Amino acid sequence: MTYYNFLFFVPIFSLSLMVVLGSIKINCRDFCETRFGGIGLVLHGLTNEYSHSILPDISPLITLILIFVILIASFWRFKDIEEYSHTDFLLISMLLSAYPFFLFGWHVHEKAILMLFFPLAILSIKDSRFVEPFSLMFLISTFAQFNLLFTPLEHYLIKISFIFGIFAVGIFVFNYLWHISPSELIRCPVAFLLFRMVLLAEFYSLIGHKLLFSSTEYNFLPIMITSVICSLAVIYSYVGILLAVFGIDFGIKIAKKKLYRKEAKILSLPETTEFDERSIRYIAGIDLSASTNHPSFGVVGLTVMAYPSMKVVYCADEPVLLSVIRRRNALFT
Repeated sequence: MTYYNFLFFVPIFSLSLMVVLGSIKINCRDFCETRFGGIGLVLHGLTNEYSHSILPDISPLITLILIFVILIASFWRFKDIEEYSHTDFLLISMLLSAYPFFLFGWHVHEKAILMLFFPLAILSIKDSRFVEPFSLMFLISTFAQFNLLFTPLEHYLIKISFIFGIFAVGIFVFNYLWHISPSELIRCPVAFLLFRMVLLAEFYSLIGHKLLFSSTEYNFLPIMITSVICSLAVIYSYVGILLAVFGIDFGIKIAKKKLYRKEAKILSLPETTEFDERSIRYIAGIDLSASTNHPSFGVVGLTVMAYPSMKVVYCADEPVLLSVIRRRNALFT
């Protein structure tokens, strides 16, 4: 059993504290033996209820209260938004309901991630603002199931082939739907970082752990690394959903303010370069136009003109994902 919700970090943090305290000669292992019969019981993956040795115990009632608080806060704001159709309203409501239960539920199975996958998949096709959260969920929902495959053949053939195959299919589908270059999704900093983390985690699970430790030492580490990556990805995708639903222009406003400050700083600098206007043969301009129907997408256009006749000698345009441009501090015009 592997957990990918927020509460997964509680035993991880507790175990880390035990290691730190053990390094300063404070023995927590004896305390664990007397409290719940040994630390090994919490590392073999069986589902059960344990008492933490350092952090406070979390009961099902606490998680239920936390879920209700998040649900009330989300839908109290969402009920006043009227821009969505009935279908989109239903799909977003399903997401706003499923994410709190998945992230803060007392017991969550890895296959429960499908509750998030299917509504988000439909929304990403209908609304481009959900493409980035779904690109993460698309990969992680596949990767999250791999702990159920453990034989050598499944490790080296099925898992690796399925990772690259499903990711290639996803890129092709979004390229077909939105006419985005596949490199636009791969260049997304978070998605690219996650993709590399997935590969590193799989490499560690297949080869690295066996090289560093014996067959009986730290058997929980591969699953723990997988759980950490999946948990962070799910939390990040939830933040992306909240920003897409409640703060559509939030990132753009921040990026514009930063660029305005940079522009003012550049304009305040004294002119230090002198050039002969007669030496100029071509001038070029770049324009970025955002889509009205799909705010996350835009078209970058490049125009090159001869000088001084101003005759157009070259022009090109390409659809882009604006979230990638914002993160790279590209120029908005």
